[in-house]
Amino acid sequence: MERAEILLKLKEIIEKQLNKTFEITENTALVGEKILDSLEFMNYLTTVEETFDVSISDDDIAKYQLGIIGNMTEYLINN
Repeated sequence: MERAEILLKLKEIIEKQLNKTFEITENTALVGEKILDSLEFMNYLTTVEETFDVSISDDDIAKYQLGIIGNMTEYLINN
């Protein structure tokens, strides 16, 4: 899957989860910019895991700062 496709899919996941649209870039920090609270972020991670058929460990969330869209995109490309 191409980088642009992954970014679009992540945006779709967030917008569907919250039922509103957002301007999201690779630099967007989902929790830091208060787009998602901690519970919403955990739900987002679950949906990402299901959508992209990956397993994301708690260690990887912190190590790779997966709350930032660009970092999540890179993680999905490499896993």
